[in-house]
Amino acid sequence: MKKILLHTILILGVATSFTSCLKDKGFEDGEYGIPEIGDGKNLPKVIEIPSAGSSPVTFALNTLPATETIGALEVNLALGVPATEDIQVTLVKNMTIVADFNTANGTSYVELPANCYTLPASGLVITIPKGKNRTTLNLNLIKSNFDFSLNYALGYSIASVSPAGYVISQNYKNLMITVGLKNKYDGAYLLTGVHNRPPASSYGFPYINVPMEMHTSGSSNIKFFFNAVNSYGHPIGVGATTLSWYGASVAPQLNIDPVTNSITAVVGTGAGGPPIDADPSVTTHRVTWNAGANRPDKIYVSWRYNANQDRRFFDTLTYVGPR
Repeated sequence: MKKILLHTILILGVATSFTSCLKDKGFEDGEYGIPEIGDGKNLPKVIEIPSAGSSPVTFALNTLPATETIGALEVNLALGVPATEDIQVTLVKNMTIVADFNTANGTSYVELPANCYTLPASGLVITIPKGKNRTTLNLNLIKSNFDFSLNYALGYSIASVSPAGYVISQNYKNLMITVGLKNKYDGAYLLTGVHNRPPASSYGFPYINVPMEMHTSGSSNIKFFFNAVNSYGHPIGVGATTLSWYGASVAPQLNIDPVTNSITAVVGTGAGGPPIDADPSVTTHRVTWNAGANRPDKIYVSWRYNANQDRRFFDTLTYVGPR
């Protein structure tokens, strides 16, 4: 099989926060000013989605229970005083937001199917009640209908406000939300191990503390995600400072018994890849569970491809945290 040689790279993650410091087009065009704390008289009545911005709002959910209600977005009256009347805000689904985000960021979010969620009885018309400043659109998620292999998203925009006299913020009227499921084994790990393919001079180098992610692929299944190549797959040590891999075709998945935390099977998920199974000479493929922290501690597994004992991987994964 073809190998792709990779130089080991240490990548530092930089967290970027987005705040509401954007210039508002409506303000720039002179349509309204900036609301101030006061009695609410003669102030522009701006309706906004305060969490709108450059990044989507992400909901990472446990696979259980089968249904769950989330507050998908909040709509706010940007005044320093409560509303003096009921305000009806009509939202519309706007998947252009998702398409534009995919294009700009190289992501592959798809629309959350209709059978995966229900809206409240009022649909996309929500009300900021008199005496309050905000309201929430709740979605009831039917997680049993989710496809674990897909990244879901929805886009919403403020379409109109009633009664008259309210202004829709131009910068804070669109929001993208992403929805994904993560089982209890999902997370960021450090992988240490060795591949036994001969000759040892080519394949016998260990891979040590390689950043990996284990992605949810079922209610208690996880797949190896090789961070260095941004793909499902698994590294091979080919030198003291270099890694290789067989490509995305060799992409193992671990099937885990959620009661005993034992690994019941190792299967291949890569397109066109070889058959993959657990090493039959090892009887303790397992996850050790940290009950106090309610999270995995380590994963021990040995697996092979093409039922070949000279194509085995001996892996230990140490849990780092959520991804």
